[in-house]
Amino acid sequence: MGKRKLNRIIRELSLKQSYTGCRTSTLTSMKTGGEATGLLTAGDSIQLLSIVKSLIRNEIKFMVIGGGTNIIFNDGKIDMALIKLGKGFDYVKFCPENIIKAGSAFRTDKLVVQAAKKGYDLSFLAGIPGTVGGLVMGNGGDKNTGICNYIKRLTYLSMDDGTGIDSLNISAREGLVEGRDYGYRYLNIPGLRILLEVDIWAGINDPGIILKKVRANISLRKKKQPAATANSGCIFKNPGSSKESAGRLIEMAGLKGFKFGGAMVSPGHANFIENFNGATSMDVVILSRIIKDRVLDLFGLNLDYEVRLIGF
Repeated sequence: MGKRKLNRIIRELSLKQSYTGCRTSTLTSMKTGGEATGLLTAGDSIQLLSIVKSLIRNEIKFMVIGGGTNIIFNDGKIDMALIKLGKGFDYVKFCPENIIKAGSAFRTDKLVVQAAKKGYDLSFLAGIPGTVGGLVMGNGGDKNTGICNYIKRLTYLSMDDGTGIDSLNISAREGLVEGRDYGYRYLNIPGLRILLEVDIWAGINDPGIILKKVRANISLRKKKQPAATANSGCIFKNPGSSKESAGRLIEMAGLKGFKFGGAMVSPGHANFIENFNGATSMDVVILSRIIKDRVLDLFGLNLDYEVRLIGF
């Protein structure tokens, strides 16, 4: 039933790059997962509004997916439509007063490099994969700061009551820093359903100096993290109640290189789980639960997930 409804929506809205029976393993950096009801690509804000209204009207659950770098879908069928933001959200603009406007679908690595060439310093984001949308929604950054510290304005699709078609509207939120709607690896703005655009303030410096910092940060991440393997980035958040990072705690628990099925705790960085040999999502999740239990038993600390688990 879900696929038939989705096919009708695709035809009625003349959606390109949209189809039913979407393999989630092709959309995530972990390369695992089953099948979602379908994938719909929204070319611009107007089309996105039409898609969301149609999905709600047809009682089809949905979520937006960006680069898929921090999501693990289950191995079975997921009764949900996935939405990708297309070309109308894939842009960057450099504005007066040190402001950078970026669409949610713009890649973070491109943002950092293009900003550097213009003399805008976002080098602390160098080496972080995925899109601007995912970066902002998870308040990504380095160990010292997150992107939300630099946000001046967000534009997003809001749904006042979370379900009503008539309440769909494009909203904006300014003064994010003053509002403190964010913290370590999270952003919480009531009504925000889909992030469309972000205004970022960036410091100015010589492009050569910034690019040197960018290269150094990328090199450091490559040395510390398994960038060449199939993984979803850091599995757990660093616990605020411990001076040790999640990776260090997992390493101290003796789990570096530990395997379950086709999944393995990275020998290079213990807070990464690698799909080293045709892992299933369940392999990854069971391994993550083993890690959580071991760290809790040894150190009395409950590790919280940084990745999003969908369908578990």
